[in-house]
Amino acid sequence: MKLAVHAGDDALDLHLGSSVFTQGLDDVTNKTAFYHHYYELKASDGATAPAVVDQHLFGNGDQSGLGIYYRRRESPWKLVGKVSDIDTLRSTYGYNTHQFGYGCRLSDCYVFLATDFC
Repeated sequence: MKLAVHAGDDALDLHLGSSVFTQGLDDVTNKTAFYHHYYELKASDGATAPAVVDQHLFGNGDQSGLGIYYRRRESPWKLVGKVSDIDTLRSTYGYNTHQFGYGCRLSDCYVFLATDFC
């Protein structure tokens, strides 16, 4: 998921970022909980270098109970479980035919990719 961090009323003041759900990391007490973090993408030298680094902005804490939706591509969103169900949901709804989303309002959701990346 991409995140635009608003810093002013000018398009040049917007910063590209991303949102990440994590589970079982070393710096948390509850290894089974899903935590939500926001990162801002910046050039490695803080200016215009081609290499980009992530800077942690903030997080929403434990989001294990956040509703997770799915839809067949070009279909309406359907609530199918919670963030804590993601392993089962990934095996049921393939990423090549389905999308996952959260925070759905009317017909729009924040879309995310659930991976095993470590």
